[in-house]
Parts: sequence; C-alpha cells; structure tokens
Amino acid sequence: MGSLPPLPEIPRGSLVIVEGRAPIWRYGMALHLLHASPAAAIAFYDPRLGAVVVATHSQQWQVGQVVDVTLPASKEE
Repeated sequence: MGSLPPLPEIPRGSLVIVEGRAPIWRYGMALHLLHASPAAAIAFYDPRLGAVVVATHSQQWQVGQVVDVTLPASKEE
C-alpha cells in the first residue's frame, strides 16, 4: 500500500474537495489525514452528483450537502 502525497497548504476554514479514481481504502486514508487539517469541511467529488460533504467542523457545511462544482478539464482529454 502506498502512502498519500503530501497535503498542499490548506487555508483555515476552507472546503477541501477530494477527487480522482482510487480504491475506497485510499479515500478513507485521505479523510483521516484531512480531518486534522485546518479545513472547515471535506467533500468527495462524485461526477454524477457534485462534491458531497462527508465531514465538517463548520455550521456553513452540512454532512450530505452536495456542492455544485465544475472541475478543471483533465490534462488527458
């Protein structure tokens, strides 16, 4: 099992959106790592729904809330 890449600088109070293809255990590792970050909330991106908030420390975000986001075009396209 590989480790996760280092986290970028995360501004306090931000919403972090995790996206990309990975096994479920890797998403669990990312959530565990990000939970201790200065982010106000963490969401995972689902292309069918948008970014779904899975953890929050802020009243601005609710677990299960779907955030409509447009991701930058992939370099592979």
